[in-house]
Amino acid sequence: MFEVLQLLKKKGLKLVLLSNTNSLHYEYIKKDYPDVIGLFDEVVLSFEKGLDKSSKQLFEMALEKASKLVGDNKCITLYVDDVEKNVEMAESVGMRGFVFESHSHFMFWLRKAGLYLS
Repeated sequence: MFEVLQLLKKKGLKLVLLSNTNSLHYEYIKKDYPDVIGLFDEVVLSFEKGLDKSSKQLFEMALEKASKLVGDNKCITLYVDDVEKNVEMAESVGMRGFVFESHSHFMFWLRKAGLYLS
């Protein structure tokens, strides 16, 4: 998935990380995987906002950040998660959601969404 994120960035797409991690795990990830975190233009962390990831407000914050990044509040925002209820929440605020099951299925979904990565 790291390679997919790199390809999305090369295409000029803006990436926003929405995570339900805690502060200890996030500090570990920033320290040990700065190349991954560095691909994201914005980060929305539930622990910083005092919200659970299932909170509609958290998804609205992420969508607002994405819209500001591209300067368009009607931008197409794709949300990927391995938890179906999170994808459903993303879709409830206007994102296009995908339940991640496998890399090949994800790549197929991206192509269906009009994103061809090579």
